[in-house]
Amino acid sequence: MPTELLLTGKRKLEIVPYEEKPLSRGEVRAQALISAISHGTEISLYRGSSAFHDKVFDPQLRLFTDAATGTTYPARLGYEWVGQVIDVGEDVSGYGPGDLVHLPLPHGQTRTFAPAEMAGLGIAGPLPDNLAPEQAIFLSTISIALQAIHDAHIKVGDHVIVFGLGVLGLLTVQLARTSGAALIDAVDPLANRRQLARSFGATRTFDPSETDIGLALKTDGKGADVAIEFSGSYAALHQAIRSVRMAGLVVAAGFYQD
Repeated sequence: MPTELLLTGKRKLEIVPYEEKPLSRGEVRAQALISAISHGTEISLYRGSSAFHDKVFDPQLRLFTDAATGTTYPARLGYEWVGQVIDVGEDVSGYGPGDLVHLPLPHGQTRTFAPAEMAGLGIAGPLPDNLAPEQAIFLSTISIALQAIHDAHIKVGDHVIVFGLGVLGLLTVQLARTSGAALIDAVDPLANRRQLARSFGATRTFDPSETDIGLALKTDGKGADVAIEFSGSYAALHQAIRSVRMAGLVVAAGFYQD
């Protein structure tokens, strides 16, 4: 019997078995190869500090409101899952046993999905044969970074500064470069992350524990055209606001708590 990861309470995780139902028409089943943890979303849900812990997001109001009735537990975590197809139901075309798939589904040894429903999320079919699972796992993550880049409206020649150089920030540095940014500053307290950012195209890097970022950018220029904040730190968001020029743009892309 396969197992999956469940959040059963605040800071309480359990690996529990589940039964697989026979495939319905139009469904595909895959076996897990690798599943990634999103530090911003999943760790905050695990700690109980996420707004989603006891609130719901109203898409019309664009606000978090008090949750209705019910409990938030047990909850399934995860949305970066790569597996290999092991069974295909009737009326399914384009998928076969052995195909590699990336799915925005929770951690578990197997996942069952309907390709017709996945198409609405932009998933068109199996992944290319030359794409390793360890590379494919970043597809959801890079879509989040790309969304921040789209929100930033980067123009050719812009000065961009990225706060937070985890996976999302490092992807953002690369996407900012390919979007035409002429000067890319990157900020993180960890030296190894700053070194990676430089190898990925950052022009300059800063340690926020040693440098007043806003003051530094305003002292040697007018400030950045765009700041993208991906750390989820309110201190970093504050510095992002201080670092941009008059009428500059700040993209608050981090997963903020409380």
